[in-house]
Amino acid sequence: MAGGPAARFLAAGLALHRAGDPAGATDQYRQAVAAEPGNADALHLFGVAQHLAGDSAGAVTLLKRAATVAPRNAEVHSNLGAALHAAGDTAAAAEAFRRATTLAPQFVDAHANLAGALVRLGDAPGAIAAFEAAHRLAPKTPRFVRRLGELCLELNRLARAVDWFTRYLALAPADADADACNNVAYACERLGRLTEAETHYRKALALRPDSPEIANNLASVLQRLGRPDEARGLFELALAAPAEAWEDEANRAGALCNQGDVDGALAAYATLSARRPDDAALQVDYARALMMAGRFGDAEAALRRLLTARPDAVEARVALGDCLLRLGRKDDAAVLLQAVAAAAPHHVQAHLTLCSVLNGLDRDEAAVELARRAVTLPDFRPSMFVVPHQAFRTMCAFDDIDRLDISLAALERDGADAAVLAAGFLHCLVLADGEERIGTLVDLHRRWGAARMAEAAANPLPPPPRGGRRGGPVRVGFVSSDLRSHSVGRFVRPLIEHYDRRRIEIFCYAPEEAPEDPVQRRIRSQVQGFRVLGDMSYRDVAATIRDDAVDVLFDLNGFTGQSRLRALAYRPAPVQVYWLGYPFTTGLPAMDHILLDADLAPERDAWLSETPLLMRRSWVCYDPFETTAVSPRPPVARNGYVTFGSLNNPYKITRAVLALWARVMEQVPGSRFLYVRAECASALLRDNLTAEFARHGIGADRLRFVNNKAAALSHFAYYDEIDVSLDTMPLTGGTTTVDALWMGVPVVTLAGPSLHQRISRAVLCKAGLAGLATDTPDAYVSCAVTLAGDTDRLHRLRTTLRQTLLDSPLCRREDFARDFCDVMEQVAVGHGLR
Repeated sequence: MAGGPAARFLAAGLALHRAGDPAGATDQYRQAVAAEPGNADALHLFGVAQHLAGDSAGAVTLLKRAATVAPRNAEVHSNLGAALHAAGDTAAAAEAFRRATTLAPQFVDAHANLAGALVRLGDAPGAIAAFEAAHRLAPKTPRFVRRLGELCLELNRLARAVDWFTRYLALAPADADADACNNVAYACERLGRLTEAETHYRKALALRPDSPEIANNLASVLQRLGRPDEARGLFELALAAPAEAWEDEANRAGALCNQGDVDGALAAYATLSARRPDDAALQVDYARALMMAGRFGDAEAALRRLLTARPDAVEARVALGDCLLRLGRKDDAAVLLQAVAAAAPHHVQAHLTLCSVLNGLDRDEAAVELARRAVTLPDFRPSMFVVPHQAFRTMCAFDDIDRLDISLAALERDGADAAVLAAGFLHCLVLADGEERIGTLVDLHRRWGAARMAEAAANPLPPPPRGGRRGGPVRVGFVSSDLRSHSVGRFVRPLIEHYDRRRIEIFCYAPEEAPEDPVQRRIRSQVQGFRVLGDMSYRDVAATIRDDAVDVLFDLNGFTGQSRLRALAYRPAPVQVYWLGYPFTTGLPAMDHILLDADLAPERDAWLSETPLLMRRSWVCYDPFETTAVSPRPPVARNGYVTFGSLNNPYKITRAVLALWARVMEQVPGSRFLYVRAECASALLRDNLTAEFARHGIGADRLRFVNNKAAALSHFAYYDEIDVSLDTMPLTGGTTTVDALWMGVPVVTLAGPSLHQRISRAVLCKAGLAGLATDTPDAYVSCAVTLAGDTDRLHRLRTTLRQTLLDSPLCRREDFARDFCDVMEQVAVGHGLR
């Protein structure tokens, strides 16, 4: 400290400060400034003393003067930052701290103080950088490491959060607390690392055994790991805790959701929502719970109320986009989510939800680009594969699919969220190409079913009214979003037109009304009741069906769009059956039966959670809806070369499928391939398929792609240009197989042991073409090549297949309706309903 008029006062002030007399020290510093107003040390020490005494405004004035006199003194700038922060000017405080770190890069406290200011300013990424600088300078200081974990968790940088919290627990094991263990467990859970999450939650619970939040968190993980009995005890422990024991009542509502008591959670959220209307996190959780219950309209209203007050609430905007998508308002959802993704370019859920919307709007190339971006985001996790996988499958983007590296076994082992996976079950069927994978996919379905049963058990329907057996016709219900001009409608309408009203009564339940649709109009006119479900919760759907006293209830959707399958977990009917829409098990214990026939039934009963209910002749009856004429001459007779083709959905096409198709074409010189789908409008799809064929030596000149949606022709007309239809595998065709036969085109299929691998086989067996259902890849190629070389047979099939189909069980409507009525009466008697 330099000599001068102020030196004596400064020395005395420091001595008094060390002696524990801050008031005396402050008086000496005041005299030093009076004696020498431009002395930087005097201004600095007096300013610090004023700050410590609580006069932050006075301190700021003095420290600013000190910084002017000594602009390169890092300590002055750091203390100025502290005073500015205390005075309420956090932005200026951050600048002062930043200046201190620039002047003295080794100044640990300045970096830490800068981090704290940036946290308060909402700049979490900047705060992380500042704390990382402090940590580099003081790597054994636990508080820096812990704050880094907390900030990474706040930003959803989950892998980094786990790393920082793990370091913190290693640095300060004696000080390790329940919150740190709970936080690292939560980050592990979000990453799908459920075994690690369980370990850390157990440590947290051991440190704080009376915490209902931690008990709930551990229970949720155990439930996802397939240990519901262990989870149940912890849920009961958490929910038995008094309200004051919960850190936040909203956490208790979340626990009710985790346990499956969605209705109980909604009651709690409704009360909290009225009390805390501006709490964005609470309101978003409330809306998500409403969506879990199927109350999408109420969820939309809640989110819009929140966004009126908090238009910057990103999570609310993402949730609203998801809600609009589920309500079928895809254009509105796209506009909203595009704005969110632009404003929050690293928000992975915004990108994934927007990707789903674009898929739904048939903007497939844009969906692929967005999916590619989403999978590179820091917070993308393997269990989030569902949406990108769908986008890539739709465009046959095989390289992107391979980079996703989906492992069904890993998803099953790590306890991936079954509710999330269920949205992608349909596209996962193409992954189930061997017995081990089939079994794993069955287990994932069973996990989904167990979770839905727990939800229903938390708020069950009241017992059905007593009254014993009821006489009269068996009352049958159909729940489906596809009771309209849809492939499912083709197979339902023959039954609706021909069932015996003296033996059965039919009630239909559809999520939406389609008054202009001719098939739905016809169905409505032929049944006893047609209920439009609209925005009912799943429980209310079940209650509506229960009120109709349905004896045997069919779900026709499975895991396809607008499904109400979850309503069947409430057991609205004494007998429940799955049929038609989804070629696999539902995994739902409340589903008693699946309607099949001997040709379709899988080789292992263990691959079904339902008991097979076998129709005598056929599990379906076909209605083509139209009578497009068949050309008597096959295309090979007109063109001089064989044309193979397919109208199957592109998500069923895999690299293995294309390799087999190319082998067939290689052995039939000069042959062509015609692919007809609306998705062929996309250059990306055409390029991907062309490149894959080229890998196997088939040039682009032998390929033709047609967007049938843009053409005036019915899709049936394009079968007139195909000699032999090549089926997909392991997920085979269904409606497309029958359509091809209807138009005189034989189909070659590769059958497997599971239901999804046997649909085309079952159709071909009914049509007397069992020889076209092969059981090995080599046999598939040989069969297709042999058939292509038999021009006489192709001509004969072209002219006779339609009549063969009409004469087969697939088209004998009265027989099918009679068999169906027989089975319904047998079921009613077998279950004690008659």
